[in-house]
Parts: sequence; structure tokens; C-alpha cells
Amino acid sequence: MFYATEFVVTSSHTKELFKLSEKMKALPIQELIERRCDELSISHRELVIRTGVDNIAKGHRRLLQLLDGDFVSSRGFLEKLPAALEIDPALLEDAVNLSKQQISEEIEVDWRANFKPHAVAITANNGRPRQITIAAICNAGRHVYIDFPVNLARHDFKDYALNVIQKRAKEIANFFYSLEGFVINYTPDLAIKYDLQGVEIGQINKEVKVGKLSFTLR
Repeated sequence: MFYATEFVVTSSHTKELFKLSEKMKALPIQELIERRCDELSISHRELVIRTGVDNIAKGHRRLLQLLDGDFVSSRGFLEKLPAALEIDPALLEDAVNLSKQQISEEIEVDWRANFKPHAVAITANNGRPRQITIAAICNAGRHVYIDFPVNLARHDFKDYALNVIQKRAKEIANFFYSLEGFVINYTPDLAIKYDLQGVEIGQINKEVKVGKLSFTLR
């Protein structure tokens, strides 16, 4: 995976990480929490109060993030749940692990279903930008990610990518180190790497995925 290709400035980490939230079936962590709330006859607000957090509104946001499958933002809140739900911590851990597995599987299925051939410009230092923060704010990744026109024939992908890279060379140089070549992702399981003359360097049996940098504006 190249370090820097697509950059996103976002105020919502959860929705950027999991774009499938509306399509996904209920996560095991959600089912566990809802079931225990029913068994204990408590509301979400009462559950948050049971965790002992000082800020109830913030605690409720953390609970919603957890139910959506965001285990990063909610990790502090998560640690308080076994006592609040009156369950063995191992039971909660199992639900978290199963939820992560389900999210990963559903994202994989969605990614494969929506995959479209595309190219990625390769730059030195594994695609790392010269200045990460500036690159993120300017969404510099758009310069190295190359979409193909819908009706473009497969045998024209290479020439099209080369032409785009030549046109974008200045913009790429503003944010990244030297250009080294490009990769064309033909299918989810086949990517071919080329040098800047369009000579094939090698094949990879999976998509060369682009990196993504995001941060939260508070």
C-alpha cells in the first residue's frame, strides 16, 4: 500500500471509515448491548450514566460510535461497558472481535462489487508526501490517482495513464518526491507496475491500494 494517495479532511472519522453503515446488518456488539439493555430494562442514557462518565452527552456520542463499529473513538468508553452491562469482559471482547471481522468482510464484498480499473502514480519514499499536513489539507492525493473514462478500452489504459501523469507532473512534484512510474489496477486481483516509459516492471496479484490520511477538525 502506498502511503499517500488520497487525502481527506473530515470532522467525522466513523462515516469515513465505514461507508457501509446503512447497508450492514446489525453488528454483534450492537446486538449484545441492545440485548443487555433490554434485560436490565435500561435506556441508552441510563447505560451511559452507569459507565460513570462525567459528560453524559459525550458518553452518548461514544456509545453511538461504538454501535456504528468505531472501536477507535469509543475505546475509552468500551472499557467501562462490562461493569455497566454486568457482563464478563471476555463476552464483550468476543463481540468486538466478531464485529471487526464482519465489518472487514462486508467492506471487502462492497469494494469488489464496486471496483473499477484505475491507475496510481508511484513516487519515491513509498508515496510519502513532502509535507503530510499540507498534502492532507490540499487533498494532494487527487493528483496521483487516475480514473479511466467509462468507455476506455483496456489496451488503452497504459497510454491514458502516461498522458495524465505527464500533464500532472508539476502538481505531483509540488507535494510528492520524484515520480518513479505507475501501477494500473486492472481487477481486484491483478495490478501491473510500469516505469515512466510504459515498460512493464512486474505484476501483483492484488490491487495496489492507495493510502488515506484524515484528521478531525474540532
